[in-house]
Amino acid sequence: MFSKKLAVVVLVLVFVFVSALYCATTTTKPTTTKPTTTTKPTTTKPTTTTKPSTTTPAEPVTDRPTQEANLKKFKTAPDSAVVAIVGGEKITKGQMMGILYDWMMPLTLDEYINYKVVEQALKKEGLKVTDADINAKIAEIKKNQVPPGETLDGLLQRMKWPMARFRAYVTTQIGVEKIADKRTTATEADYADYIKAKHILVKTTSYGVSEEEKTKQDAEAKAKIEKIAAEIKAGKKFEDAAKEYSDDPGTKDKGGELGWFRKGEMVPEFTDAAFKLKPGEVSEPVKTFYGYHLILVEQLGKDATGADKAELTKMIKERKRGPIMRQVMEDIRKAANIKNYISPTLPESAPSGAGPSGR
Repeated sequence: MFSKKLAVVVLVLVFVFVSALYCATTTTKPTTTKPTTTTKPTTTKPTTTTKPSTTTPAEPVTDRPTQEANLKKFKTAPDSAVVAIVGGEKITKGQMMGILYDWMMPLTLDEYINYKVVEQALKKEGLKVTDADINAKIAEIKKNQVPPGETLDGLLQRMKWPMARFRAYVTTQIGVEKIADKRTTATEADYADYIKAKHILVKTTSYGVSEEEKTKQDAEAKAKIEKIAAEIKAGKKFEDAAKEYSDDPGTKDKGGELGWFRKGEMVPEFTDAAFKLKPGEVSEPVKTFYGYHLILVEQLGKDATGADKAELTKMIKERKRGPIMRQVMEDIRKAANIKNYISPTLPESAPSGAGPSGR
């Protein structure tokens, strides 16, 4: 057994080598078809162990253009190939593969099983995950899930996830979403819960001021919103008034556009007033915690057609899809008749694991 002082480095290297199951192919892009190279886990334990090789280790590979390139290089290298040197002591590929098998095989195999069962389920459903789907999802993850000040590439490098493995993970997630979408419907009641509206806000909320000052601010805000309402009644376009007067930074430059929202998403006073309006109608000033609002309803969900209905349908399905996705994963794993000879005690309904962002 090699020195204990190598444990930390070895632990890090394990996470690098586990990724070889996905990325040590001639392409870094997984598809929904069966991989063409030997990423399929073996059911027999490798002959190497954590015991150092008795032969003289080969010189380490020093050319390191990319992590993926090195993984491909080491895949075909002999077990005596040196993958790291710590304090003058060499760690060989054989040592790493023994540790990889003992420590990481169960988790990696289960991740790959999820990939395969989703691939098979998509084929049965007549569905497909395209490159465009994968690229769009990755762009969405970069925008919405990568922490501030971080990049996706940096996150993947720190987590020792090659892009090929990440794309495989994304492919699995998209596949489950597509199957869940097929099971999800948007009903007439769902459409009726939505309206599309714009608003103008004049803020009144202030902190650390006296009651006298709050009363003064409230009166000024009320007078301002009434003036804006009068201008709109006199013919000023609602969108122009929003751009000129609104204190809501998220909608001001968009002419007050809120898009589609459903009952319960806004504060009660706002919701109650908005859902009483007819399309094209502007509310009287509405007081909420945030200040005074004017609301213009553009469209009722139950009357949506064409592109508007398609957009609303997508929103409804995305909202309802979450709880269905776990059930989808459980169902397709059970239907796949999985025989896991590495970890037979793992629950067959185990969902796919979280990605590098932990989500």
